[in-house]
Formats: sequence, C-alpha cells, structure tokens
Amino acid sequence: MGSLRSVEGLVGLQSIGGSLEFSMIPLLADLYGIGAVSTIGGDLYISENVSLNSLMGLNSLQSVVGSVIFATNPALTDISALSGLQSIGSSFLVYDNLSLNSLNDLSALSSIGDSLWINGSPAITDLYGLDGITSLGSLTLSEMDGLGSLVGLDNLQTVRGTVEISDNAAIVDLSGLDTLVSATALTLVGNASLESLNGLGALSSLSQLTIEDNASFNDIGGMGPVASLSDLTVDANPMLMDLRGLSTVQSITGNVAIYRNDSLVAVDGLEAVASIGGSVEVQKNAQLKDLEGFAALTHIGGDCTISDNSILPEVLANALVVQAAPHGAVMVAGNAH
Repeated sequence: MGSLRSVEGLVGLQSIGGSLEFSMIPLLADLYGIGAVSTIGGDLYISENVSLNSLMGLNSLQSVVGSVIFATNPALTDISALSGLQSIGSSFLVYDNLSLNSLNDLSALSSIGDSLWINGSPAITDLYGLDGITSLGSLTLSEMDGLGSLVGLDNLQTVRGTVEISDNAAIVDLSGLDTLVSATALTLVGNASLESLNGLGALSSLSQLTIEDNASFNDIGGMGPVASLSDLTVDANPMLMDLRGLSTVQSITGNVAIYRNDSLVAVDGLEAVASIGGSVEVQKNAQLKDLEGFAALTHIGGDCTISDNSILPEVLANALVVQAAPHGAVMVAGNAH
C-alpha cells in the first residue's frame, strides 16, 4: 500500500460491518472516497500515515461500534470531518499526533463506551469538543506538554475506572473536572506545574488516590467530601507541607504510603481516620516534625514502617505504634533521637 494516494475507489460505500483501518500509507493525505459511510461496525484505526493532514472523507460518520484510534499521524491537523460523530461504542485513543492542536470539532460526540486516552499530542491546549461526555470507563491524559487546562470535560460526572493525569508540563490544577462526582482511582504523576486538586470540588466517591512526583504540588485541598479511601499514596511532592485537604476522610481500608515529600512538616488532615486496614509507611520525609495527624488512629491492619524521617523524634514514631497496634511487622528506624 506504499504507493496508495487516494481511497476514492470506495465511493458509494455507506456502511462497514467490521473494522476500517488506514495504516502506514505514506502518500495518503486525506480520506475522500468514503464520504457516504455513516456507521462502522468495528474499529476505526488510522495510524502511521506520515502525509495524512486531514480526515476529510469521514464527513458522514455518525457512529463507531468499536474503538476509534488515531495514532502517530504527524501531519494530522484537521479533524473537522468528524463533526457529525455522535457515539463511540468502546474506546477513543489519540496518541502521538504531533500537529493536532484541537478536538473542538468533536462537539457532537455524546458517548464513549469505555476509555478516553489522549497521549503525546503536545499541540493540544484544551479539551473543548468533549463537552458532551458525561461518563467514561477510564480517562488518561499524558505527555501533553501544551495542555494547560482540562476545560472541555465540564460535563463529565462518572469515571468507572481510573483517572490518570501524568507527565503534563503545563497543567496547574484540575479545573474542568468540576462536575466529576465519582471515580475508582485518581492518579496524578509527574505533572511539573500542578499545584493543587482545585477543580474536584464535586468529587465525593473515590477509592484510590495517588499523588506522586509533582514538582509544584503544594495543596492537597480542593477535593470534595470523600469519606473513605482504599489506598493513599503521597510520594515525592517536594513543595507539599501537610495533608489538610483530606480532612473528610474517615477510613482507609487498604494501604497508606507517605514517602519522600521534602517539605512535609505534618500529616495534619488525617485526624478523622481511626482505622487503616492495610499497611502504613511513612519514610524519608526530611521536614516531618510530628505525627499528630494520626491522633485518632487506633488500628493498623498490616505492617507499620516509620523510617528515615530525619527530624521526626523516634519517640513519637514509637508512640504511634503503641497507639495503633499494627497487626503486621513493625519497623521504626532512622528517625531523630
């Protein structure tokens, strides 16, 4: 297919029962020729087409029963042909499209059955065009260096799986997720400019929270009234000083890991937590002075490790062990004497 320049030979085709794929066709610049196709019964897969700059030809497309995948089309800038696309039955994956700078032409899209995954498309600056989406199986936004805002996801209410926002250089907060009520997990990793959870004020149901390696993150506040977590990980956020934004959390059924937060002075914010069902690890927090935020904690169901917190008095670590009576192994070491 290396010499194929056009798909105009498909004129008249109105529906496709299975999947449609255009991959590794170096001379293909557009998709004129399939302009009558309104439904694809399988997946739509468009990848590694170095000359493809437009999806013109998909102008009649209204529904894809399977997934829509746009991958590694470095010249693609124009997706206006998808302005009539209303539903994707499975997942929508957009990755490594270096020139694509907008999703605004997707404004008719009201349903994605499973995952939305946008990765490695640095020219996209916002998520306008996704305003019709209210529910997803999972949401992943990663390696989007131009993405300064999540505005465009303003009507998203439910994510049945994980919300992952990772390795995005410009995002400052989570404004745009203001209507999100529930998600199974929230993972925030490697977002250099992310400062807070502002934008999550409606979030009331969450199981796993991971905040890791966000160089500017300084405020865990902004999240809604989440009462229970299964797991909490706060790791390598050098500007974070306390955990006060977690004050509504009353129980953690799984594990708590608080590692390598260079400015963390206290674990204030966990005062309502009486029980942690799994293990507790508090390690290598160079400025941690006390553990008063665990004042109500009377049960640790697994191991307890409090180590290498250079100015935390070891006597306070030992006192927490006595107070919470861990059911697993205990290690208290490398703290201040």
